This record gives sequence, structure tokens and C-alpha cells, in this order.
Amino acid sequence: MDTVVTENLLEFYPNDSPDAVVLANVLEPYPAEVRRLLFAHVHHFLRPGGQIIVAVTIGETGLGTASESVLDLIFPSVFA
Repeated sequence: MDTVVTENLLEFYPNDSPDAVVLANVLEPYPAEVRRLLFAHVHHFLRPGGQIIVAVTIGETGLGTASESVLDLIFPSVFA
């Protein structure tokens, strides 16, 4: 991982086009229109053929409500 963006991703413009962007637990609180803008923005600066990897929390009652996330499965020791 080269860069972690903790500020507004819609205001982020990397110097180099990345091969992949990981959006981890950032989409849940936003309405569909903001998510569309975010995906369009990321697609704009990705390298051709680049990938967007999305990890979201899906609980029993819906999107963004679980106390655990898919990242717990990928990086279990970090969240222990």
C-alpha cells in the first residue's frame, strides 16, 4: 500500500495513476449519488485496467450495521 487517504477522497488527485484503489468501510454512510461520484472520481485517476476493491460491512440488519467487517477476515491480528 503506497498511500492512505484519510481526508476527502473527492479532493484527492494522485501524482501517479495507481493500479488499484481499496475502499474499505467508507461507502456505508453515503447516499447512492455520492457513491456514484466517488466511483467516477476513482475511475478517472486509475491506470487503464486498474481495479477498485470494495470492502463493506453488512450486518444482520443491513449495510453498515455489523460490528465486524470483511477486513477482520483479511487482517485478523490487526483488529484483535
